[in-house]
Amino acid sequence: MTNKLYALALFSMLGILSGCVSPIVIDYEQDATDKFPQYNSYIIDSREERSAYQNVALSPIVDRRITRAIDSVLLSKGYRNDSNNFDFRVTFSTESKDRSRLLEFRTRPLSYRREPYFGVGTYSNMSIDTYEEGTIVIDIIDARSQQLVWRAAHTERLAREARSDNEIHTIISQILADFPPDLQTNSN
Repeated sequence: MTNKLYALALFSMLGILSGCVSPIVIDYEQDATDKFPQYNSYIIDSREERSAYQNVALSPIVDRRITRAIDSVLLSKGYRNDSNNFDFRVTFSTESKDRSRLLEFRTRPLSYRREPYFGVGTYSNMSIDTYEEGTIVIDIIDARSQQLVWRAAHTERLAREARSDNEIHTIISQILADFPPDLQTNSN
């Protein structure tokens, strides 16, 4: 009985905490804020370049969709893709994990009578949803210092089918909406 209560408490906490998570997390190097306004051009690491330093899990088709979306969003922000003279490098990685979510947990007393025994027991029903959660991380690396200066991650439940070009473009637009970071400081 104690194990059931412990499992109920654990699943309840996970459910509450998972509801509070924002799908996009952004971080940037505070000491590199003077570099952002100077950025004019970029290059996106190819699949082959990324496979040298990370496990490339996506199919080449989805990989190209993400690359095209990143390129499109950065071009719309006024940057230019210049493989010979770039100010920053863009790289991305993906990861997926299996997740579980408690949908229903019910217990109720259950009386029984069976000669010569009589007593009260409990009946419990637990329903768990298991799904795959995917994360895409986009990194901006300064070309001169080769240091990571900006990172954003987007996490969401994966669908059974691969994302379309429009869906991927929407996700990448949301991720890169805060690049470069708003560097205006409010003085009080």
